[in-house]
Amino acid sequence: MTRRNLLGIAIAALVALWWWQRENSGSTTPAAEDPVRLSLTNSTLYQYDADGAQVSVLHSPQAEHLKNGEDRLHQPEMRVRLKNGERSLRAALAERNAAKNRITLSGGVVGEQTSGTHHYHITTASLHYHPEQQQAETADPITLTSETSRTEAVGARWDMNTNHFTLDHNLKSTYEPAP
Repeated sequence: MTRRNLLGIAIAALVALWWWQRENSGSTTPAAEDPVRLSLTNSTLYQYDADGAQVSVLHSPQAEHLKNGEDRLHQPEMRVRLKNGERSLRAALAERNAAKNRITLSGGVVGEQTSGTHHYHITTASLHYHPEQQQAETADPITLTSETSRTEAVGARWDMNTNHFTLDHNLKSTYEPAP
C-alpha cells in the first residue's frame, strides 16, 4: 500500500466516524416518552367495606395507569351502593388524580340514582367526583330529570349520601304531577 492509499483510507475512516457521530449524537430531539405505565383491557375494580360488603364497582373497557400516578379510564361506569340506594356515573373519559381523591369525568356524563321508588337522572358535560365523600360537582350546565320533573341549571353539587342536589344558578324547571 502506498502512502496515498493509506491517506485515502484514513480520510474515509475519519469521514465515516464524523458521519456516524453526527447521526447518533445527543443533539437530535429524543422521541417523546410514553406516559402510560400499565394498560388494561376490560378492567373491573371492586371496593368492599370493613364488613366485607361490596360498596362499589368500577368497570372500564380500557384503563391506563400513567407514570405520574394518575389514571385514565375510557368509557367508565361506576356503581356505588349506599344505605339509601344505588348511584351510577358513566362518561366517555374519566381521569383520576395521583392522590386518588378526585375523578374527573368528561364527555357525555350521565349520573343516576335509585332509592326506593324515586329515580333521578342527570346529564352534564363534565363532573368532578370525590369518592371518599360520595360527592360530585360541576360548573357546567346540568339537566336533572325524574319521573315527573325536568330541571336545568348551570352548576350543581350532588351529595350522594343524602340524595341532596344543590343547583347553582339559571334554574329552569317543569313539573307534571303523576295522573
